[in-house]
Amino acid sequence: MATLELQKLEKRFESVQVIRPMDLLVAHGEFVVFVGPSGCGKSTLLRLIAGLEPVSSGEIRIDGKNVTNLPPVDRNVAMVFQNYALYPHMTVEENIGFGLRIAGMPKAQRREKVTEAARILKLEPYLARKPKALSGGQRQRVAIGRAIVKKPKLFLFDEPLSNLDAELRFQTRLEIAKLHQDLDATMIYVTHDQVEAMTLADRIVVLRDGCIEQVGTPMQLYLDPANVFVAGFVGSPKMNFLDARISAVREDTVWITIPALAPGDYECRTLRSRPAVGTKITLGVRSEHIEEIGADLGFPAKVGIVERLGSTSYAYVETALGAHLCVERRVQREDRVGSTVRLRLMPECVFAFAETGERL
Repeated sequence: MATLELQKLEKRFESVQVIRPMDLLVAHGEFVVFVGPSGCGKSTLLRLIAGLEPVSSGEIRIDGKNVTNLPPVDRNVAMVFQNYALYPHMTVEENIGFGLRIAGMPKAQRREKVTEAARILKLEPYLARKPKALSGGQRQRVAIGRAIVKKPKLFLFDEPLSNLDAELRFQTRLEIAKLHQDLDATMIYVTHDQVEAMTLADRIVVLRDGCIEQVGTPMQLYLDPANVFVAGFVGSPKMNFLDARISAVREDTVWITIPALAPGDYECRTLRSRPAVGTKITLGVRSEHIEEIGADLGFPAKVGIVERLGSTSYAYVETALGAHLCVERRVQREDRVGSTVRLRLMPECVFAFAETGERL
């Protein structure tokens, strides 16, 4: 295990600032996931930590030691790549043990370490095979095995499951989670996949344009987003957003008008500040926090597309005034396309954001 500390870390490619000065502390044994849209800098940040890219300024510390200018081989980290990077002419055993052979480890000791890694990853039956005789999931496990035998202080994963189909992603995700528990290792994981981030991470780092937007546990980010970007990025399906305006402030409740819904005021009980009446806001509400109610209450909406996923369905609806919403339907019912439902926003579960995007 190891701690990782980034201090004012910055990366530029000529005049382009890819990573803006950032600070981050990863504790011993943590599983931290970097997420963000394409081009946000998450893979570049991982390569800086690994030593595959030079930093422009700032420091990288592993267990308190400044490794900023050390080559990758001297950082005691192991990286698992998206494309496996296996040698096609070598067997599984040779691929896993290649780094140890280059380091001059005796054959008997090398075989012992390879056998242990293969046992952890359930690769014993495949040690004599070459990569072309393996499935995608098995190849990725070989790549992970090559990292394990090094006994690194820090594991780095760069979108390791993106080339796998859905079933293999699910299975390999479970294997990586179990590996983290068994090895009690510090791991940094880059992904664009919401499910991977939410299910694997102890903490998630949300990145945008080379900056950290928010750091927290999966549920902290889901239930308490710092701004409209995090609220819209974390969670699937995406949060619903509506233009609104503060209409009244009374004790612990703020009342708002939402032009795209039915006329009238709506409660919002989650504001941490008390903006002035008339303030324009963006209202955010997740699909599970829109509920169907009685025939004479709420606002009407027409059902468009319905996605049925077994125990849960998602109905995409449009209000008479043009708002498009995604509504979660946990109770099984046959929502007919074109039918009208009456809905209500749960006042204790909606979020309000300022015009700057920050949470109110």
